[in-house]
Amino acid sequence: FNDSLTGDGGNNVLDGGAGNDILAGGPGNDTLIGGAGIDTVTYAGALGGVTVDLSTGMTVSGAEGNDTLSGIENVTGSIYDDGLTGDAEDNVLVGGLGNDTLTGGAGVDTASYAGATGAVTVDLSTGTATGADGTDTLNTIENVTGSGFNDSLTGDAGANVLDGGAGNDTLAGGLGNDTLIGGLGTDTASYAAATSGVTVNLVAGTAAGADGADTLSGIENVTGSAFADSLIGDAGANVLDGGAGNDTLAGGLGNDTLIGGLGTDTASYAAATSGITVNLVAGTAAGADGADTLSGIENVTGSAFADSLIGDAGANVLDGGAGNDTLTGGLGDDTLIGGAGVDTASYSGATGSVSVDLSTGTASGADGNDTLAGVENVTGSAFNDSLIGDAGANALDGGAGDDTLVGGAGNDILGGGVGNDSLAGGTGNDTYLFNLGDGIDTITDTASATEGNVLAFGAGITRSSLSFVQDSLAYTLTINVGTGGDALVLQNFDLTGVNGTIGVSTINFNDGTTVNLADLLSPQTGPTKGDDNLTYGSGNDVVDALAGDDIVHAGAGNDTIDGNKGDDQLFGEDGNDTLYGGQGRDYLDGGSGDDLLDGGQGDDTLLGGVGNDTLYGGQGRDYLDGGAGDDLLDGGQGDDTLLGGMGNDTLYGGQGKDYLDGGASDDLLDGGQGDDTLLGGMGNDTLYGGQGKDYLDGGAGDDLLDGGQGDDTLFGGVGNDTLYGGQGNDTLSGGVGNDVLDSGDGKDTILFGRGDGQDTLVGLDNNKGDTVQFGAGISFHDLWFARDGNNLVVSVLGGVGSSDSLTITGWYASSKNHVDQFRTADGWTLEENHVEQLRSAMASFTPVPSCGGMAVAMPHSLDQTVGMAWGWDDGRNSH
Repeated sequence: FNDSLTGDGGNNVLDGGAGNDILAGGPGNDTLIGGAGIDTVTYAGALGGVTVDLSTGMTVSGAEGNDTLSGIENVTGSIYDDGLTGDAEDNVLVGGLGNDTLTGGAGVDTASYAGATGAVTVDLSTGTATGADGTDTLNTIENVTGSGFNDSLTGDAGANVLDGGAGNDTLAGGLGNDTLIGGLGTDTASYAAATSGVTVNLVAGTAAGADGADTLSGIENVTGSAFADSLIGDAGANVLDGGAGNDTLAGGLGNDTLIGGLGTDTASYAAATSGITVNLVAGTAAGADGADTLSGIENVTGSAFADSLIGDAGANVLDGGAGNDTLTGGLGDDTLIGGAGVDTASYSGATGSVSVDLSTGTASGADGNDTLAGVENVTGSAFNDSLIGDAGANALDGGAGDDTLVGGAGNDILGGGVGNDSLAGGTGNDTYLFNLGDGIDTITDTASATEGNVLAFGAGITRSSLSFVQDSLAYTLTINVGTGGDALVLQNFDLTGVNGTIGVSTINFNDGTTVNLADLLSPQTGPTKGDDNLTYGSGNDVVDALAGDDIVHAGAGNDTIDGNKGDDQLFGEDGNDTLYGGQGRDYLDGGSGDDLLDGGQGDDTLLGGVGNDTLYGGQGRDYLDGGAGDDLLDGGQGDDTLLGGMGNDTLYGGQGKDYLDGGASDDLLDGGQGDDTLLGGMGNDTLYGGQGKDYLDGGAGDDLLDGGQGDDTLFGGVGNDTLYGGQGNDTLSGGVGNDVLDSGDGKDTILFGRGDGQDTLVGLDNNKGDTVQFGAGISFHDLWFARDGNNLVVSVLGGVGSSDSLTITGWYASSKNHVDQFRTADGWTLEENHVEQLRSAMASFTPVPSCGGMAVAMPHSLDQTVGMAWGWDDGRNSH
């Protein structure tokens, strides 16, 4: 077994036998026999320094006597100055305190500082070890074990094992195939003294170079050589310091620190699992793999995903790799490599104008001269730029400034941005972008009317905001956009194609509408059975668009347009127009004027616009919006949506499950047949639910609500409202204000809450089942019952500055004017036959208690009466 044998002051013979034993002879001339196993002789308790030589006779001399050793592999010295010498085996020598001399001998020997009281600095190449325990001299030592503190361990030209132990250690193997074990703590493998570049991979635990091939474990940080290194981190938080030389640093997973040092260094994210954003100015890199800190980095390699790489004031190489990347070189002469994907070179932050030519791969300007490769798109600066594409499909964005954009071959997208720009798409099917505020752009393109060039307008630009001026002598077409001075000038324009070209064949509006430019300039007068695009002028036009999915712009004048069959788009524009959708899913926009819109069959959208309009949805699930003005909306058959908008509107839901919203002003809403939703909105509105289970909400204003037939829900909202439940089991809530509630026939529920004002309940019938339901915050202690003539008045006590009450008319005139039950939100109920008992008891107290009286505490004399009158119903049992 593993024994620990300690002698006394005499001459002892200690024989460990088999096992890994520890022998301490003590004073005297002892014979210490290790036996089989890895055995250690220790002089840790010696009263002076010892000299131990395992290689010659195995004799020991010193303060402890002269010992004879056999079968001993390892030696631990005293706290004094010792001399420890190994033999031909693999020995572990522990000098301990004192200035010791450790000589390994012929085997692979280890100097161990595992028990040191402080950090140690060991250099096998110089044979020295210094630290809190003393200064040691090391001879023929191959391996070192560090302390539990922050050690610096340096190997020699041989194959060393450097084990840092606990603490933040720095391990430098030097020449030879070394094993570096960081142990606990944050440890660094240093190759600062390497004679050539190294490749370190913390994931694989390897380091290779001219000085040897090392094995690494428990290493968090790496310091490279003065040459070109490749340092790769693992999933932890690594510090990779390239040192001098042109280094490549790849942090991998984790929040890493990449220090390029001297030389031209590259941060590589080629193995990243998602797109990254790198900013060399800020020294940051962020993505799904972590947030890195960068310093001394000149170049960046992106991931296989969509990256954003931003350079600094130096000469940077930004390589996007695969993915749709955005590369911003910044100041300096940069190299931008897009790689696979659709990549963009951005100069949006440039301090002056730029000239970019993708066909030559060059960019020049105030910020430097860049080289471009694999870049498809360019974003210009805020100054006057020149952007030229190549033979591929390019997207050129001029940004602010008076820019010149040339697409070249390919299907290009050109957007001049703000400023007076010159655009030339070249060959291919090109798209020109134009937005409000872009200025005056000039388009020069040789495309014919049959080619696919497109002019795409941004938000806020409609057909009605365009006007055209054609100069047949100069062969130009000017398209004025809006009233702010924006315009497009088409050069060499000739609609006939004899003396020029049309340049742009199609116009796309932001709302999805597509129009042929030729149709805008010379509208058809004879509609066809196909898909027509018709534009008319200021006359009073009468048009039957026939079959097909047609687009008709009526223009100014009092026009009559019939979409007929197909999914049509009809625009009345200025004037008092009449639009018929006919069959199909139609879109009708009356524009300004007093218009009549009839959707016909199909699920139609009708917009009245400005003016007093009349909208008929017809058959189908229709959407009607009256817009501004006093409008009449009739949904017709189907589940329709009707929006009155501004003005005093009249809305008829018709058949179906309809949604009616009166909007502002005084509106009339009639749901008709079906389960409808009616919202009065602002103003004094009148709402009729009609047949079905309807929901009526008067909103703000003094409203009249009539549920009609069916189980309806009526909410008066804010204002002095009148509510008629009609037939059915209805729910009525007057809301804020002094309201009149007529429950009508059926088992009705009257809702009353704090702040609802002084409501009056009328029209009760002989049917049983009517209930008054009080809202949250009203307990039965807050309810005071009093008689006022033939009426029963139920007041809500406790409201500061309020006088909420519900008056039930004719209560004492006829029992048919009774409700069957009063209920509180917390489940207490008062039955009809207990009301008079409670009312009579309260009548003896005058005046009626107010917030400062009964609302605070019920007099004890009423406790029994109140308790007997009110019961509690938990939904299963009454109590």
